[in-house]
Amino acid sequence: MTQILPTNRASEKPGTVHIAGLFFLRSMDLYLSERGACSMVLPHSALNQGQYEKWRTGRWGAATVALTADLAWRTPWDLEPLKPNDFFPVPACVVHAQRTPNDATGLPHQVERWAGTPGGETTRSTTRRPSGGESPYGPRVLKGADIYPRCLFFVEETTADTTFTAAGTRLFNPRRGSQDKKPWKNLSLVELADSTVETAHVFDVHLGQTVVPFITLPPLQAVLPISPGTRIEQDVITHDVEPESLRQRTRTRWQTMNNLWNQNKRTSNKKTLLEQLDYLNKLSAQLAWQRDDKERPFRVVYSSSGRPTAALVENHKAVIDHTLYWVSCDTQAEAHYLLAVINSDVLRDKVKPFMPKGQFGARHVHKHLWKLPIPTYDATDPTHAAVSQAGKNATQATQQTLAGTTEAKGSVRSQLRFWLEESPEGRAVEETVAHLIG
Repeated sequence: MTQILPTNRASEKPGTVHIAGLFFLRSMDLYLSERGACSMVLPHSALNQGQYEKWRTGRWGAATVALTADLAWRTPWDLEPLKPNDFFPVPACVVHAQRTPNDATGLPHQVERWAGTPGGETTRSTTRRPSGGESPYGPRVLKGADIYPRCLFFVEETTADTTFTAAGTRLFNPRRGSQDKKPWKNLSLVELADSTVETAHVFDVHLGQTVVPFITLPPLQAVLPISPGTRIEQDVITHDVEPESLRQRTRTRWQTMNNLWNQNKRTSNKKTLLEQLDYLNKLSAQLAWQRDDKERPFRVVYSSSGRPTAALVENHKAVIDHTLYWVSCDTQAEAHYLLAVINSDVLRDKVKPFMPKGQFGARHVHKHLWKLPIPTYDATDPTHAAVSQAGKNATQATQQTLAGTTEAKGSVRSQLRFWLEESPEGRAVEETVAHLIG
């Protein structure tokens, strides 16, 4: 059966597939004769999510060994509007298929949408399933680095009366957080406590928790094996246990971090700590961007999950964590343009149909927003210029509002969202973005 499995693009691992799609194919292969038909309840994401893109073609496998089906045999059912939608672990759909000898027919764009409530009338209506285009920004967007396990990399500065701190160094303890997973959250990490590190190897890092609409909160700090200097002059993400470009104290700490990683990682994980940190070259890509000799562009970051939230990162040396995506902009005007688009309610509502849905609704943004018709910024286009100006005004107003905020970090994002809904700057963002992609 492995020869006819579709590829799950979302996972970036060729050969993997969602279990629902695999079950569908295996059932057809085992139990359907030619022209035999079936109907199956599947996750709602089968209708429009990227991981099912290959599956929706109705042809699976190589030309010589293939399983083919007519997925348009009957109109698929979209069951998401049914309330309560809890008869299945996640929002569901029903796909009807007929096994065919050689000719495949992909899933139709028309769906039968069911709506209703218990004890009430159930209605059906024919509509189109969500299917977007591809924004030119999609290929430009990169995911942040896997700075994990966080407790090994992230630090909090401390002081000790009995410890002398040399010039150019600082004293740190590991930073523990609620996102730490087993076994890392149970480790004492006494080996890294009260550790002196050269300041040149301590970097600001932005994560999802430091991003609020339009602006960033103070970054966290992490010790990373990156060569010191105002610019990154050379890659040090190699497979060496002791990167030679690290200064003495950081090199000693890095050896300790490596030992902890090797002692506590899963036995199935064969990656070194450096390979983990630069998985899929996601840290190298940021270092290459920092080394660019041309005039410094601007970076916009946005959260990978929850409600789309974007901010401008002005610190060129800051590192972006894997909980964020980042895109480089040629001008600040383009950055403000993207900030307005991503933070708008207009985009939030339009991207929901493309987002994976779990028991509690749409979950992950990832790169799904680039399935919307978001054009490349053109300074000569009046609509684009209006969106950019609205984003600039909202950014400045948000900075002023944040300066007067006394709430804890956890509520800053919701507080700013509420303020934006009522502010003239926020309304201008919604109006201009609606004109752009509405």
